[in-house]
Amino acid sequence: MFLALGPDIRAGHISDGYFTQRDICETVGAILGFQTPYSDGHLLQEIFVPVATGIRMQEIREMSSEDRDEKLQELRTELTKIQTMIKAGGAIENPGRTHVLKKTIARILTVINEEE
Repeated sequence: MFLALGPDIRAGHISDGYFTQRDICETVGAILGFQTPYSDGHLLQEIFVPVATGIRMQEIREMSSEDRDEKLQELRTELTKIQTMIKAGGAIENPGRTHVLKKTIARILTVINEEE
């Protein structure tokens, strides 16, 4: 049995596949942000939130502060455009995009605040 919680982990996901302790080692290494060069396990990719839904915390932590600030500004601009479109009564391509943008902005701000 393996239980994982966090912003990059799918909520309520139950894996019915077969995995070994080596797979768990590889997955825990990815969650905590360290390499496991001597492990021959496989990353349990299905437990992670798909990348298309936003940026993972590990990726944000690996960015330089300038890149983070730039990405934050880019996401805020996109969110403002979508919110303006919604308020004007227009139809947007992906209604769930505002939720994804807000979560990603919150993740970036969390990392920025952790570093201060």
